[in-house]
Amino acid sequence: MKGSFFGVLCCVALLCGSNALAATLLVGSSRTYKTPRDAIGAMKAGDTMIIDNGTYKTTFGIGVNITNFTIKSASGNPYKCILDGQGGVGSGFPLTKGKGIIHTMAPGTIQGIGFINGGGGDRVSDGEAGLYAESFKALSQLNVVNCSFDNNENGIFVPGASGNGANVKISVTNSIFSRNKPNGVVSDGQGHNVYISGHTFVSNKNIWLPSKYGNNLKSRALTTTVQNDYNKHDQGRCLDIASGGKLTVTGGVYTSVGPTAVSNFICYACENTNSGIYTPTISGLTIVGSRANDCIWNNAAGITMNFASTTQRWASSGASFRIQGPGSVTGIVTAPPQGTTYVAIPAPVFPPYVNY
Repeated sequence: MKGSFFGVLCCVALLCGSNALAATLLVGSSRTYKTPRDAIGAMKAGDTMIIDNGTYKTTFGIGVNITNFTIKSASGNPYKCILDGQGGVGSGFPLTKGKGIIHTMAPGTIQGIGFINGGGGDRVSDGEAGLYAESFKALSQLNVVNCSFDNNENGIFVPGASGNGANVKISVTNSIFSRNKPNGVVSDGQGHNVYISGHTFVSNKNIWLPSKYGNNLKSRALTTTVQNDYNKHDQGRCLDIASGGKLTVTGGVYTSVGPTAVSNFICYACENTNSGIYTPTISGLTIVGSRANDCIWNNAAGITMNFASTTQRWASSGASFRIQGPGSVTGIVTAPPQGTTYVAIPAPVFPPYVNY
């Protein structure tokens, strides 16, 4: 009987594991920890950091052993709980490791946080970001939920899948990206709303507003999945799947603003094929043509991008799409047909806390 009882206790201990010891660290002006940077030194694997509303002009790193962490705002509102990188290195405020407002080397969850001014103050595109993820010990996932990224050099950055990004899978849900580009660098095309080069990137129900001189979503990941996003670009690209890889795009609205297009609407393998070449899966999109010469570019010879399962709408009689190969693009109407009913560019459905 004693042995059975002891065995039950052991099983309970094993099932509880480290979660039984997980701590909650409170951050705010009246809390034990005044800033997130103060709290991170006490954080262990499985711990939760809860941050009161406020603007925190601080950066911090999450070490490789602080796995399965949660960092979230108390309010859930990323426009009230803000981490401000103050422009990064070039403005005299170094980011963590020179890379991110939050630099993480471990998987976990970040929720309800706003990231602003993460780099770009030096007017050089050098990979600074609001959130930078790399060097995970094992293949594992970072979850970003209900966050906002505004006016960073890159909103999120993950380095190459053949290097420090090899074990990084990242999922972003219900988040908003806008104006992320190097401050003052107006035409180099290297500041993006996200720049992902890791193992896997999943985007679901996000709002992408123009990263005026970069791309909304630039991915070199081995696998990129985009679901039900709102994506409106200006002089960059809605989707820049620069190195090929496995691509699935389902649902959502894709459109553009500004003058005649100077870049590509959607491109696949437009720079190289380092992530492999596969036939993209594209379905359920609503594409709204609003200006002349928006380009859909498939640079993968022998591969077809088929848009037959998408819906096209037109916001202007002067709108058109240009198809570029050598890969094939099918199912796209390149100009408004006779008798077209023109529509306004649909607006994104913002969460209730956003005051635009």
